[in-house]
Order: sequence, then C-alpha cells, then structure tokens
Amino acid sequence: MQAAPSAPEGPHMTNVNFASLSASISIALSSASLAACGGDDPFATNSCSDVATTCVQIGGGDVDALQNAVNSVEPNTTIILGSGRFVMTNSLTIRTDGIHLIGQGIDETTLDYAETTAQVNGVDVQSDDFLVQDLTVLDAPKDGIRVEDSDGVVFRRIRTSWTAVSDPTNGAYGIYPVKSKRVLVEDSRAENASDAGLYVGQCEHVIVRNNVVAGNVAGLEIENTQYADVYGNTAEDNTAGIVVFDLPGNPIVGRDVKLRDNIIRNNNHINFAPGGTVAVIPVGTGTFAMASRRVEITGNTYENNNTGDIALLSGLIVESDEARWELATASLNGTWEDLGLAAGATAATITNF
Repeated sequence: MQAAPSAPEGPHMTNVNFASLSASISIALSSASLAACGGDDPFATNSCSDVATTCVQIGGGDVDALQNAVNSVEPNTTIILGSGRFVMTNSLTIRTDGIHLIGQGIDETTLDYAETTAQVNGVDVQSDDFLVQDLTVLDAPKDGIRVEDSDGVVFRRIRTSWTAVSDPTNGAYGIYPVKSKRVLVEDSRAENASDAGLYVGQCEHVIVRNNVVAGNVAGLEIENTQYADVYGNTAEDNTAGIVVFDLPGNPIVGRDVKLRDNIIRNNNHINFAPGGTVAVIPVGTGTFAMASRRVEITGNTYENNNTGDIALLSGLIVESDEARWELATASLNGTWEDLGLAAGATAATITNF
C-alpha cells in the first residue's frame, strides 16, 4: 500500500471548514452503508415486485392487517410480511389453496406467540400448494407450523423455536406436515420442541434436506410415511437425533425411507417430554428405525451419542399387544404385498410391527 499523500500547504487549505467536511463525509458514508444493506426498507429481501401473481404486502408488526389479509385472501395469493415482530394473539389459520406466506428472513420477520393465551397452533394450514418461507415462528402454544391434509407443501428457510429451554410446556412440534403429499422441507431450523422439532407424519413423497434440529426431545421424526428422502441435515443436542418409525393402527405403512449423508451428533439432551411414547426415548440416541419397512441408513456421520448411534427395533417395544398392530388389507394406503408384513388373525388382515 502506498503512503497517503501529504496535505497541500499554503493558501489552498485556508478556507476549508473541517467540521463541515467531516460531517459531510460521515453522512455520505452512512448513506452508502444503508444503501448497500437495504437501509430501512422493510421489504428489502422479498417484495411484491418479485411476484407475478396476486400479492399483498403487510408492514412489519401489523397483526390486524395480516389477520385480515389471511381471512379474506383469494386463492393463489402471495402474502409478504415486512421486517419486524408480529405480536400474535391467535393462530394464523389458512384454508385457501395456493397461498405463499413469505417474510424477510428468519432473523428479520417473527410471528411471536408469547402473549397468546389460547391453546392454538402458530400457523395452522389445510390447503394445497402452500409455501412458507423466510420467517420465524416463536413460542406457539401448540405446534409451530402445522400443515395437514395438503398436497404440495414447501417449508423453506423458516425457524420454529421456543424461548424456554428444556421446558415440558413448550409446544409439541415445530415444523409439522401431517397427512400430506409432495412435501419439501429445506434450509430450516427447529428448536426446543417438547416432542419433535421437525415431524413428518403420515405423509407421502417427502424430501427433508439441509435443516438443523437442536434442543428438542426428538430432533427429526419420520412417522408412518412413504417414500421419504432425508439428507444433508444436522441433528445435535437433542435427546434423539433422527428417528423413523410406525405407530399401530395407521393404514399408511411406513416404507421406502432413506436417511443419507446427515450429521447426527451430541444428542445427549435431557428428555423433557411431558408424556407419551417420546418420553421413554433414552438420552443419547442417535437414530432408531422401528416397525417401518425398507429403511436405508447410509453415509451418515455419528458422533458422541452416548447411548447408541443406530438401533433397529420391533414395534412391540412400544405396544406389546399384537392385535393393536393388525390392519385390514382393504384399508391400506398403496401396495403392501412386497413389504413382508406378517399375516393377521384373518386372511383379510396383516400386522405391522
């Protein structure tokens, strides 16, 4: 680097107002800095200018406008939330198809349910073609984001969390698609749930990739789900890292699940579940597969899970009554003949444990 040139001498500098010059430089630098990072624009990351279809922008923190927009929304509408904290007093309920709910980033847009007294989910969805992206759901009384009975679901760059650590009164599930088809969960984070941070239940055709689950009882659960690809995720500091299982009595027999190229480490967190099956999971569990069919566990990294890295379990460990596992073949979802299921009490039933 060359030395800075010396200041000119003589009359050239005699009329310079140094205080004014310094102030001008400071203002110019501040303006340049604000322009470079988007300044105070609450829609610097995402805005309706990026959307070709019907779009509504909601200013940061304007809960009334947000609830009104959701209550009156037309199908195939994008709702973009500005930067800020939305202090929620009730669930954000969506029952219209084709809704995209987008914030400005998980550190920029937060739906905060700490003041909600009703026992509700944070975001509660039953609609097809739903996307949620770039926001945080904090301290939901029940589940963080629950999407049920939907087809075409995307969770992208979202965070669900509870402020309290290891608290059994925290909500059960953070990210929770259930009874849904064609589900993608990516680049997201789920923390401090009293059951599972990220829970895929009774779904078909699922991709779960590049997420972080931490501080939960179970980090990531795949339950009674068919055709799931789970890869590139990090599960750490949970009671159990990533688990795959079937529960009895469900006509969706879990099958064809791949767990690959995940990091599952340091899952030695206290089990703080208030009850249920998850309350008996041993601290220090990396992965277990229970009762599901054709589960492939490959290429994962396991470190410092104090009880065990991988366990393969019969469903009878949680329900010893074989009759509870009996299913009528006519009720089953999809084909089942090639799954090696045991015969039931009659020719028209099988058991899945």
